[in-house]
Amino acid sequence: MEQFKPPNALIFSGNLSENWRRWEQKLQLYLTATGACKYPEAQKIAILLHTIGEEGLELYNTMNVVYETPEAPTMNELLAQFRKRCNPRKNCVFERYQFWTHPMPDTGGIDKFQTELKSKAKDCEFKDTEDLMLRDKIVFSITNPALKEKLLADPDLTLEKTVSICRIKETTKAQVEAMGASAAERQMQALSQRKASKQYAQDRKSGHIKQSMQKSPDTQLYSCKQCGQRHKPKQCSAYGATCHKCNGKNHFAKCCRTKNPLWKMNKEKPKEIDSLFIGVLQAADLCTQAQKLDDAWYTDITIGENTVKFKLDTGAEANVLPIATVNTMSTPVKIEPTTTV
Repeated sequence: MEQFKPPNALIFSGNLSENWRRWEQKLQLYLTATGACKYPEAQKIAILLHTIGEEGLELYNTMNVVYETPEAPTMNELLAQFRKRCNPRKNCVFERYQFWTHPMPDTGGIDKFQTELKSKAKDCEFKDTEDLMLRDKIVFSITNPALKEKLLADPDLTLEKTVSICRIKETTKAQVEAMGASAAERQMQALSQRKASKQYAQDRKSGHIKQSMQKSPDTQLYSCKQCGQRHKPKQCSAYGATCHKCNGKNHFAKCCRTKNPLWKMNKEKPKEIDSLFIGVLQAADLCTQAQKLDDAWYTDITIGENTVKFKLDTGAEANVLPIATVNTMSTPVKIEPTTTV
C-alpha cells in the first residue's frame, strides 16, 4: 500500500494538545488504510516511533513506559503514554471561555462554524447539554437581525433546525446576489447598446456614415460628404476641422452646404471710410515767399530726388502736398486713391 502516505512528524510547537489529537487520528487512519492494524504489536510500535518524528522519538526515550505485560507491549499502551504527556490537565473554565468568545468566520458559512464549535466543545464538559450550547452559541453569533429574529421566534428551536435555517438563508442570499449581478450586467449591456445606436444616428445625420454603407456593411471605402474624399469609417480628415465659409465644425469649406457662407457676407459688407479734417493749406515758394515764413517752423524734407519745405505741426494727422508741387518734381510720384476724406 505505497499509495497511502504516512502522517507527517508531530509538531510540538503551538497547541500541542490539538496537534497530538490530529496526529493520532491520522496515524489510526493510515494503519487502517494500509492494513497495518493487523500487524504484530511490535511492528505497529515501530511504525508509530518512525512516523512521530525526531522530537517525538526523543520524548519516547525520556519516558519510563510501563506496560501491563512487559513481554508483550501494545501500541495502545504507548499511545496512552504519549497522550498523557501531550494533553496536560485542562482548565474547563478557560475552555468554555474560548468556546463562547469564538467568532463566526467571514467565509465558510454555518457548516464551518459548527465544526469549529464542536471541536472546542469537546473540552468544555457540556456533556448532555452540548447541542443546546452549540445552538445558543450559533444564535448569539449571528449578526443578521432578520435571521436572528426568525430563530428566536421559534419556541421549539433545536441545533439541527438552527443549522438548517442558516443554510437556507446563505443559499438564498447567494442566489439573490447572482440574480442581481446578472440583472446589472444586462442593464449595462442595454445602456451600451443605446449609446452606440445614438452615436450611430448622429454620425449618419452628420454625413460620416453614408446610406449605402448601411446596405453594404462589407464595403471598405465610401465617399464622405464632409471632406470630399473616399476613406474607411471613422477616418475622416475633416473631423475636428473648422469651415472657413461658415465657421462650422467637422467639414471642409469645399463641402460646405451653408446657404449664406461667412465669406459672402464679408464680401458684401461695405468698407468703412476714414475721415480727416484739414484746417489750413499753405503753399510756400522757396525763393519769393521766404520773408513771410519767419513766424512759422519749417524744415526741408527730401522726397525722392526733390527737396520740399514742409511746415511743422505737432498736432497734424497728415501731411498734404499741392498737386502743383507734385507735378514740378523731377522724379515721377505714383498717386494712389485713398478712402480717407
